[in-house]
Order: sequence, then C-alpha cells, then structure tokens
Amino acid sequence: MNRIIIFLLILPQLVMAGSTPSKPKVLLASVLLPGAGEYLLGNKKVAYSMFAAEALIWTGYFSFKWYGNRITDNYRMYASEYAGAYSGATDDDYWDAVEWYVNAEEYNRSVREEARELYPDDWEAQQRYIDEHSYTGSLAWDWNNYNSQYGSYRSMRVDARQMFQNASFVAIGAIVNRVVSLAWTFNSLRNLPISGEVEPDLRFSPNSWQVGFKINGVFK
Repeated sequence: MNRIIIFLLILPQLVMAGSTPSKPKVLLASVLLPGAGEYLLGNKKVAYSMFAAEALIWTGYFSFKWYGNRITDNYRMYASEYAGAYSGATDDDYWDAVEWYVNAEEYNRSVREEARELYPDDWEAQQRYIDEHSYTGSLAWDWNNYNSQYGSYRSMRVDARQMFQNASFVAIGAIVNRVVSLAWTFNSLRNLPISGEVEPDLRFSPNSWQVGFKINGVFK
C-alpha cells in the first residue's frame, strides 16, 4: 500500500516531465509499482496485467498474515484455558515448548540436562542457564489431563506456521513481479531515445585551418 501511495505522489511529476519520461524515472516507477513503467510508456494492457498481479499478491499476503495471526491468538487462549499456559507470552520459544512438552516440568528437566552437558564442571554456569531457560510460576503449563486438547493445540500451531509460510511465498511473488516489470520496461525503453544523448559532429572550415567540433544533444 505504501508503494502505491508513493507512486501516485510522483506520477504527476513523471507525466509532466514530458511525453517520454527519462529512463531512470520509468525504471524507478517499475520498481515502486510493477506495471507503472509500462503505463508511462503507453503499454497500458501490460500495465493493467501487472497492476492486477500486484493487487492479488498483496491481497494474498495480508490475508495469510491476518489468518495466521488469528490462529496464533486462538491457540494461545486455548493453551491458557486447558493447560494453564500464559496467554500473554510473545516468545515463540515458549509456545514451541508448550507444543513439544506435555508440561513445564518435563521441559525444565530437559533444560537441566542441557545445562549439565554444556557446563559439566561449572555449577554456577549451570544454574544461570537453568534460570534463564526454565519456565516456572505463571509460565508453567500441564496437558496431562487434556490429551485430546493437546493434540488440537499442536494442530493449530501447524496451521499457523503454514499460513505464515504461505505469506512468505507470496512475498517472493512480489519480488518476481518487480523483476519481470523491470525487464519488460527496460526492453521497451531500448527503442526510445536515451536522455542526455549527445551526437558529435566534426566539421572543417573551407576558409581556414580551424577545425570545428559541434555537439548536438537531446536532454529530457
């Protein structure tokens, strides 16, 4: 959306610059909004196709992100209701632990084992590691009495990850759309005059030994 607004702001300047905008401006327009460069060059059919593709891409991206965030809110509330997890936690590592460990004690046990493996001869380092990575108090959870709900929670986590992954794939489409637009615009510009083009013209004066050098340039 921000790119569209930026393009709409600079479009009048691009159009007023002349019937054939300079190459840098046309290429910049294609990067900001795929199809904009072709639109400025008069290739409106191609431009409208790229506009439509860009709209579909960002509609898909924000739709997947929105749905992923909604599932995330739901599984946090679900885990809080059935396992006593802290719904206000925003750390993904915490929700990963709630997904892969039946209760906080089982997770904390694995933390203590990791601490002993990482710092076998340093008890203080072990304690620091345990304190930093353990989940206790309001962060504790327990799925022991809710096996079916535990499975539902894990399924929701999988669904949320899938939605965010889909959004990432769609975002790649936006990059591809810009590359295609830029290539198409560049190809169209190859047949147009180059801004700032100069044409040397060497002339000899018939009545003297002087040599004249004339530069003809077309600047936009």
